[in-house]
Amino acid sequence: MIRKWTVRGLLLMAVMVVTLGCNPLAASLFLLNGTDSKTPAEYPLEAKDKRSEIKVLVLCHYPGNIPEEFIGVERMLAMQFSNALQTFGAAEKMVIATVPASKLEKYQNDTPDWQTKHPTELGRRFEADYVIDLHIKSMSLYEYGSRHLYRGRTLIGVEAYKVGEEVELDPGYTSEYTCEYPEGHTPDASDMPPSKFRAAFLKRIATDLSWKFVPHTTSARFHRD
Repeated sequence: MIRKWTVRGLLLMAVMVVTLGCNPLAASLFLLNGTDSKTPAEYPLEAKDKRSEIKVLVLCHYPGNIPEEFIGVERMLAMQFSNALQTFGAAEKMVIATVPASKLEKYQNDTPDWQTKHPTELGRRFEADYVIDLHIKSMSLYEYGSRHLYRGRTLIGVEAYKVGEEVELDPGYTSEYTCEYPEGHTPDASDMPPSKFRAAFLKRIATDLSWKFVPHTTSARFHRD
């Protein structure tokens, strides 16, 4: 009988290691708690009522000189971040909609002074409930002193505003996000084109940033890693 339960326990552990990204710590947490634990959002997006859609305007800026490999990264990151918000929000039964990039770009093209407007003013223009403003302060793709090894690094300022009838000058949430990707093995640049590594790097950034606003599970974190 003891051997039978030992075998069952080992099989269960094996299943959990596979399910939770081959991470023994995640498997242990699951077995101890009996559930996949959840990390709350730092600044949770809240609907007006449980059935309401949460509409978010995502802004992304990269002031200064943009490295050649990151031309157009503002649009790419905004799209990845919007997708991550919707995906992880849906897992929590949250209905999150983001202002389409095409609508924002048309407004920017038609409004030369749009950058002088406060984020909450822009949010009201698009009938958004929240504005999330991402300021890319630095971003690089390669290991220091090498163009042959990939090591993504970034520093991003994050501000979030809840849109109301009055202009709120101060954001409801601010933080600085840093990322070094990947954390362990440094990929050889000859093994994949820069565009492929950049896409994976931006997806990691977008996922991390979305978790500032929607909850996420332990298994999601270890699948990400």
